[in-house]
Amino acid sequence: MSEQASWHSLSREETLRRLGSSAEGLNPGEAERRLRELGLNVIVEGGGRGLGSLLLGQLKNPFIPVLLLATAISALVESAVDAILISAVVMAIVISGALIERSSERTLRALRKMASPIVKVRRAGDGGKIDSTLLVPGDVVVLEGGDVAPADIRLLESNMLRVDESSLTGEPIPVSKDASAILQPDTPVYKRVNMVLAGTRMISGSAVGVIVETGSRTELGKIATLTAESEERTPLERRVSKLSTHMSLLFLAVIVVYAGYSSMLGSPLLDVILLAAALAVAAVPEGLPAVIVMMLALGARRMALKNALIRRLSAVEGLGSCNVVCADKTGTLTENKLIVAELALTGSDASAYALVATICNDAPSNEDPVDLALLEHVKSLGFDVEGLRSRYPRISVEPFDPERRYMSVVVDVEGRPMKLVKGAPELIMERAALVLEDDGWRSLDPEGRAAWIDRAEGMGLRGLKPLALALDDGRGLTLIGLVGLEDRPREGAAEAVSALRAAGVKVAMITGDSGPTARAVAEGLGIDSNLRSLSGTDVDEMHVETLSKIMGEVGVFYRTTPAQKLKIVEAYKRSGFFVAMTGDGVNDAPALKSAHIGVAMGLRGTEVAKEAADMVLLDDNITTLKAAVEEGRGIFNNIRKAASILLSANLMEVVVLSAAGFLGMPPPLTALHLLWVNVVTDVVPLLPLAMDPPSPHLLRRPPMDPKESLVPAKLWTMLTIIAFLLSAIALYSHFMIFQISLTLSRSIVLNMIVIVELALVAFFRLLYDRGWSPNRMLYFALMAALAMQIAITEIPQLALLFGITPLGIHGWTMAAAPAAFVMAAGVLVHRIVLKHDDMKAG
Repeated sequence: MSEQASWHSLSREETLRRLGSSAEGLNPGEAERRLRELGLNVIVEGGGRGLGSLLLGQLKNPFIPVLLLATAISALVESAVDAILISAVVMAIVISGALIERSSERTLRALRKMASPIVKVRRAGDGGKIDSTLLVPGDVVVLEGGDVAPADIRLLESNMLRVDESSLTGEPIPVSKDASAILQPDTPVYKRVNMVLAGTRMISGSAVGVIVETGSRTELGKIATLTAESEERTPLERRVSKLSTHMSLLFLAVIVVYAGYSSMLGSPLLDVILLAAALAVAAVPEGLPAVIVMMLALGARRMALKNALIRRLSAVEGLGSCNVVCADKTGTLTENKLIVAELALTGSDASAYALVATICNDAPSNEDPVDLALLEHVKSLGFDVEGLRSRYPRISVEPFDPERRYMSVVVDVEGRPMKLVKGAPELIMERAALVLEDDGWRSLDPEGRAAWIDRAEGMGLRGLKPLALALDDGRGLTLIGLVGLEDRPREGAAEAVSALRAAGVKVAMITGDSGPTARAVAEGLGIDSNLRSLSGTDVDEMHVETLSKIMGEVGVFYRTTPAQKLKIVEAYKRSGFFVAMTGDGVNDAPALKSAHIGVAMGLRGTEVAKEAADMVLLDDNITTLKAAVEEGRGIFNNIRKAASILLSANLMEVVVLSAAGFLGMPPPLTALHLLWVNVVTDVVPLLPLAMDPPSPHLLRRPPMDPKESLVPAKLWTMLTIIAFLLSAIALYSHFMIFQISLTLSRSIVLNMIVIVELALVAFFRLLYDRGWSPNRMLYFALMAALAMQIAITEIPQLALLFGITPLGIHGWTMAAAPAAFVMAAGVLVHRIVLKHDDMKAG
């Protein structure tokens, strides 16, 4: 064997010589030797991530290290209860996230086809069938209609072979193959008529070919290899990572400053360590990771009900930042199924058309989409297909041939032969001498011929595939009309494009189709007609930096290869876009992997595409993407609500504790108190926020900037003011009471903070445009949290456990009064510091 070659540029004889093979195939001993040397003919598409891998993946949550540090401090200086409770939070976050993603992996495995195809192979002249994984370069295989190519094959013989290459090229029209062709080395994949590539399907005809590449060295394998790129972090992952870094630095700075200050004053070391542990619990928002995971999980569940399978939880929110969708045309925006979209007859009677379209047709015995489309159209016109075929039996057939560019059959019409023809319009027009009009046969003069040629070209410019039909009853070839075949848009695709554009999301179409077809489909779908179109060649000729500067001006990319699709996505990313890429074919997989959010089709999508994607649309419905973008924005809105509540509360707790220490007062709260506050106010009432549906106005607003912080500067300002206002009230109350009774003071401060933080849940929900819309679970959670707080205060045994004392009417009034003050102050601060639209969901 030789090194990898441009097999399509070699003759059949030279190909066999380089492979050390012959038309009789390899001998079994040589085939076994090559199998040991090269390995099985398989492409590792990914068997799904194991549970161990998924668990490790959850540990990338940036808050986990901070939580573990707080656990360690609590275990060292407090009771084991604190450490156990924080550890339970960590375990819940890790396990819940892993189980949700595990469920998605199981669904994908259920969709995966496990069986390897069996192929006919010649070895030492003997025919037989073997598992395709045992094939090696040099093996000679026999292909027939319906077979899927097991590897890259250089054809040795071809008999009317037509191949569906749409999974590789995006072109829905089957390609005719010619074993005798010898092509230039730089011939693109979609023009290699002497090759059959791994993963493509034989539509009709038969062939014999020699395996030239197997496994990862096939074109399919090269594409799968391109998907092995590092995963992009979603905006949420970046935002949470940034927020956790800031919180960690704040946490460490406060502890270090306080410890240094206390040491200078000569405070006992144990007291310093105990307060440091309390500050650790106060500074770390233990509830935020759990709330985020729950919100993402519920979002994933809602999307699963809409047939969108989420493979990576953070991708749910990532779609909310999407500002460009690179949509694959074939199978995604369109159905990858031809229909007759236009019929232009020479007369008003469709009987002759029905005759030719029905008899000069091999469907349904073959799967040629052209034949299937014609047959369905004839039926839709009310003609009896089986009756026509019975009445006009075939005498002879000339199948479609790429050289002739037409198919013809001869039928018996009342004892006389009639030839029926369909083929390339320019060929039929050139040979036709007559046209069949309502009043009979007429000569096809040069003006009439030119008019029909123009009509065919017009179909092509509208994105249709023109086909001419004719017959010859002995008077000469007679034109009877043209049909325009279309790979029609998917139902709802145009509406989805319109909704995305209204939401500020640019839609760009990427396809392997020709320029006219691509532009026509884009126009029909409502993709911005003012945008430019670029060919794959144009993309190749530009440096990615140059390309990135014009991406905002381009709406259609045509005749693209997998590498070019990848370059397009990279150029969008360099332009500052947050990119979602949709696709179903092997040729889409590298771009799906590179995009910020990859969206694969579940029904028609290849396994390579599904493995590369973050989301799989189980019903292949592009309109689901619009709902996913809306869901993503809603989830981010809910997460920001939760973060605002948690951070204002935690900041308040840190300020109260640290300020008390600096002022020489005993801590108003212990680490156990703070952990209880985080459970009763951070987890119990916040999880129901995940059930808030997206605001109906979300898709009327532009997408969020991926670089925008989870808590922007203006919001931090408002949170800080709210936190300091409450802290001042709590500290004043503590100062006035602890000298009388530290236990009573801690009881009032603990209840004050809990009640105010529950009020903040309602306050921030109101600001984020949910108002008081029904959320029964939230109402129940708020009442449950308040009941839990009353219980630990008023039940003596529980109060003793928490180191507090029951409160009378006066005590409860002191604890509850600041909530109303903070609500009023918060509204005032909001009006002064923020514009209302900055925080509205829609």
